[in-house]
Amino acid sequence: RQHGVLGQPDDIGGELIGQWLWSRGAWFAPRLPLILLWPLLLALAVLQLVEAPHHFAGIGWLAWPVALAAHYWMLQRHTGEQRLPAVWWPLSHAAGLWLFAFVVTWFTGWGVQQRTESTTWVTVAVLLVTSLLILVASDWIVRLPPLLANAAVAYRTLGATPLVLFGLLWSFVLRVDDSGGGTGLPYVPLFNPLDLATLVFFAVLWRWVSCLALAHPSWLIWPWAVASFLALNLAIARAVHHLTGVAYTPAALYDTALLQTTYSIVWGALALVLMFWATRRRWRQVWIGGALILALTVGKLFLVDLSNADTIARIVSFIGVGLLVIVIAYFAPVPPLVATEHEPTQSEAVG
Repeated sequence: RQHGVLGQPDDIGGELIGQWLWSRGAWFAPRLPLILLWPLLLALAVLQLVEAPHHFAGIGWLAWPVALAAHYWMLQRHTGEQRLPAVWWPLSHAAGLWLFAFVVTWFTGWGVQQRTESTTWVTVAVLLVTSLLILVASDWIVRLPPLLANAAVAYRTLGATPLVLFGLLWSFVLRVDDSGGGTGLPYVPLFNPLDLATLVFFAVLWRWVSCLALAHPSWLIWPWAVASFLALNLAIARAVHHLTGVAYTPAALYDTALLQTTYSIVWGALALVLMFWATRRRWRQVWIGGALILALTVGKLFLVDLSNADTIARIVSFIGVGLLVIVIAYFAPVPPLVATEHEPTQSEAVG
C-alpha cells in the first residue's frame, strides 16, 4: 500500500482462493473478481507511477509477476465463458500484453536512465524492447504455449496495434528531438545506435504487416512506407547535424543549404530506384510511390531551393534532380495495368 502496488497483497490471494474453491461449481459470482482483474491492473499500473519511479519499487517485484500469473491463469481456466461477451476474451489476451509491455518498457527506460546520462540510450532501449514485443506478438506467438498460440489473431491485431502506435509516437513525437549523440561511440551515419534501432523497428513493422495476412495489405503498407520515409529524413538531419555542427533545431536545419541539397538528391535517387525496380517487376503501386517522391522533390526545388538558387548547393541539387528526371522518364516508364486473363477450366481445355 505504501507504494500503491495492487492495494493489499492478500487481495489477489483471496481471489485465487475463491477461484479454487468454486472452480468446480456453477456459481459464477466468485469468478468475477479475477475475470475483471485486468482493467484494475491497467489502472493501477498508471496510478502507481504517481508515487513510485517504476513498477518494481517496494514489493512490486513480487506483486506484478503474481498479478500477471493470476491473469493468465484466469484465461487458462475460463476462456470461452458464455456469460461474458465473446470479445472479452481476445481483449483480455491483448490487455495482458499491454500490461506487460507497459511495465517492462517503463522499467527499461528508467533503468537505462539511471546508468547513463545519454538520452539516446533510453530512446534506443525502449524502441528495441517495443520492437521485440511486437515481433513476439506477431511472428513468434504461434511457437508459445497453446494458451497464447490459440489467441494469435488477438495478439497480432488488438495486442500489437497499440505497441506499433506507441513505437511511432516514441520515434516521431516524444523523441524526435534526440540527435543520436552522446552515446560514447563515434557517430557514423546510418550505423549509429539510434539509426540501427530505428531500422530494426521498421523491419519488425514490415514483418507485423506480413503476419496480418490482410486481403488488402496496401492499407498498412502505404502508412509503413510514409513512416519509413520520415524516419529516413530524420536520420539525414541527424547526420548533417553531427557532420557540420549545425544546431539540431527545425529552424537551423531548414536554413542549412547542405541539408536541403542532400534531401533533393536522396529523394531523387530513391525515386529512381523505386521506379526503375517497379518497371522491371511491373509493380504499378511501387512505381506510383516513386513518382510521388519525385513530385515532392520537384516541388521542394521550386518552393524551397529556388529561394536560394544563387548558392552552389542549390545549383547542384537542380542539376542532379533534373538528370534523374530525364533518366527516369527514359528507363522507368509507368508499368501497364495487368489485366486478369480468364484461366480455362479442365473441361474447357479438353474441349
